[in-house]
Amino acid sequence: MNQTAVFAYPQAITYSGQTAATLLAMRELKAVGWNCRSVEFTAMDRSQPRLGRLLRYGSGVVMAWVKLVANALNGRPVIVFNHGQSLSSFLRMGVPHLAIRLLLPRRKIVTSLHGSVFMTWARNSLKMRLFLRLLNASDEITVLGASQREQLIKLGVLGERITMLPNTADLDIATEESVRTKHIALFENSQAPLVLLHLSLLIESKGYADFLEACLALASADDRLPRPIEILLVGPMAFTGFCTRFINPETKRVWIEKKIAELNALSGVSARWIEGAGGEEKEKLFESAHVFVFPSRYPVEAQPLVLLEAMSAGCGLVVSDQGEIPTTVGDETGFCLSDISVTSLAQAVRTLATDHNRRMAAALAGHKRAKTVFSPRVYGERWVMLLNRLQKTS
Repeated sequence: MNQTAVFAYPQAITYSGQTAATLLAMRELKAVGWNCRSVEFTAMDRSQPRLGRLLRYGSGVVMAWVKLVANALNGRPVIVFNHGQSLSSFLRMGVPHLAIRLLLPRRKIVTSLHGSVFMTWARNSLKMRLFLRLLNASDEITVLGASQREQLIKLGVLGERITMLPNTADLDIATEESVRTKHIALFENSQAPLVLLHLSLLIESKGYADFLEACLALASADDRLPRPIEILLVGPMAFTGFCTRFINPETKRVWIEKKIAELNALSGVSARWIEGAGGEEKEKLFESAHVFVFPSRYPVEAQPLVLLEAMSAGCGLVVSDQGEIPTTVGDETGFCLSDISVTSLAQAVRTLATDHNRRMAAALAGHKRAKTVFSPRVYGERWVMLLNRLQKTS
């Protein structure tokens, strides 16, 4: 069998879970012998001068079209489109998608969905009509979880063409022994700091502000925790159309630095803002953390990779019930909250800080879930099954 797949995906100017998931899929497929070719579509870099960015974007898109067509003609690969969910993305990647379907009808095409933006569109909107046109021009559609699948079925997509293919974590899964050791060490030493971590792009609806406010409430309460607290806010500033509280870098930076200073002024508290971490540095941050806090209300939240990474590292979780988060974390990994008020977040963190048995059980449950449901090996096996099935029918 010709085990070849071509992955078309958007360039990530900053970190993108969508692009990261595509790169992980290619890595795992290559590890088991698949020939994976990549076609990266240029993103619009709005930080560059207008004329320069338009010329770069236009030439980049045309070059990607040419490369994609050449790859589609080279053998009979399965073609995987990781579409963004915007009008510009549909024009950028949808044009070659529809052209390949029309001119090369025997090529198998997969549309791989990551974001949940489409779940907010009106049924008769232009974006929805273009979106459904691309789905109808695909042999298979992958989604991250059950709510996305149910929404597509409501939109008229046949369930037999939809495959649930959850993400995986770009982080080595810790050993069970190391997870136990981390939490036992905290239990046995009352002077060891409880490490609280929030890691994401610093978009307000991702919950970084709620995290800092909850930490401040916890650390300044009359019945404060009987141990030191280390607070780690990790991520670069980012802005989306959903940002309303802070609309420029200056005001956001001032607010974050003020909160960090307020925390550090409290006895027994150490707080840091690390403006982004990757690779070994990110792995060490997760390894050190006892509780990962992610109170997202991001309107188009899907399945955040950071939650898979936190479970892989054996962190107890305090998260929201947004998007596919509940089906990702399960019922025993900590707290999955509908109410993410500062009071509720602080109380959930307090419970995991003081109830060592519950925190240990949550950390081990998350670790087991990461290993059995969301590991890179399982992720690769799911992709192999999907692509093998399509190639057999080509």
